[in-house]
Amino acid sequence: MWGSDHWGEMVWGGAAAVPLLGPYGFVAMGICFLVGAWIVHNRHRTHWLAMMTATVLAIGPLVALAVTLPHTFSNGTVADADEVNANFSALATEVDAVDARIRDYVNANCRIYFGWRDSCSGCTSSPEKWGYASQAACANGLGANNTCTAPNLGGVVVQTFGLNTGGDVDDSDKFYVGLACL
Repeated sequence: MWGSDHWGEMVWGGAAAVPLLGPYGFVAMGICFLVGAWIVHNRHRTHWLAMMTATVLAIGPLVALAVTLPHTFSNGTVADADEVNANFSALATEVDAVDARIRDYVNANCRIYFGWRDSCSGCTSSPEKWGYASQAACANGLGANNTCTAPNLGGVVVQTFGLNTGGDVDDSDKFYVGLACL
C-alpha cells in the first residue's frame, strides 16, 4: 500500500506486491498521452518540438551506452539496497556522460540557418539572403548588411545572426529557418 513504511524484501525472481496506479490512474495517464499526441499532431508551433524530439531520439541509439555495473544479482537472492543503489549510481554517471557527449556533438556540429526572400508568396526558391549561427560561430552566407554578434543574454554569450531585409517586408515575403547538424 502507498504510504506503508515496510514493503518487505525484494527477492530476485520472486513475486512482489508493488503498488500501481490503479484503473483510474491508467485512464488518466492514457488521456494525458492522447492529449499530448493530439497537441503535437495538430498545432503548427509544436511541429518544431516534435521534430527536435524525433532528432534526439534518432541520435540516441548512435551513442554507445557501455556501462559496467558493480553488482550482479541472481534469482532467489535478497537484493541489498546498497548494492542496488550502487548500480543506479553507475547508470546515472554513464547517462550524465552520454548527455555531455550529445551536448558536445550538437555544440560542435549543429547550426541554425535563417533566410529571407522578397516577393515569394508560396514560391520554393532559395533565400536571397541567409546566414547561420552555432554555439561557436556565426556567418553571413549571402546578402549585404547582415550582422553577426555575440551578446551576453542572461549571463550566456550567444552567437546571433541578424538578417537585414532592407526594410522591405510585406505579406509577399518568405522567411526560412532550418537546423542542420553536419
